[in-house]
Amino acid sequence: MAAFMDFGVGVLITAVGGYLFGVELHLLHLCIGGFLAFLPDLLDVAPVLLAGGEPVGDHHQTIVHRPLVMLPLVVLSGWIADQYLGSSFFWTLIASTCVFYHYVHDMPEFGGGGIAWLWPFSSKYWSFRYSGVEPSASPPMEHAEWIHTHWYRPTAVSIRETGIGTITLGAGVLLVYDAAPAFVLGAVTIAGAIFVWTFARAVHE
Repeated sequence: MAAFMDFGVGVLITAVGGYLFGVELHLLHLCIGGFLAFLPDLLDVAPVLLAGGEPVGDHHQTIVHRPLVMLPLVVLSGWIADQYLGSSFFWTLIASTCVFYHYVHDMPEFGGGGIAWLWPFSSKYWSFRYSGVEPSASPPMEHAEWIHTHWYRPTAVSIRETGIGTITLGAGVLLVYDAAPAFVLGAVTIAGAIFVWTFARAVHE
């Protein structure tokens, strides 16, 4: 659930890009945009979870959460995809926008722990409100505790991100398809959130 808002925003970014540039999009394209919007977390956390482990420490201090390193690689990858697909600069723009959004979402103003925008020149976290904050050696709480505290119950974080994720996902699908699938996705998302807040929380207590 914690990646749901990122996925929804990525879908919307892709749909808006397709609308503005007249690119015909399908479900696969929207999913690619969704995954691009939480690519840094996917590269960081997914391998650990798939191996049966538990993420520890501050994953915002890994190489895939270093914008000055990752964004040029993302732009290059998007450009290569555009050359192969003959799609001008569409995927270069979509990929870089989605990943850039992810880093912005990781800033404290939007509920994240912080991002070292200037690494390798500085390992400090920078944001709109905070300048040059030293990252903690370990996060305030481990991953499992954070999920349990913020996502297995209706909290400000879970309600905000589920709500925004639902709206952006629905809007993106609406731009490409029509109201019916957007409505169904919204209903399924809300039902899923209610399930997690009720049954899944009880299992983990």
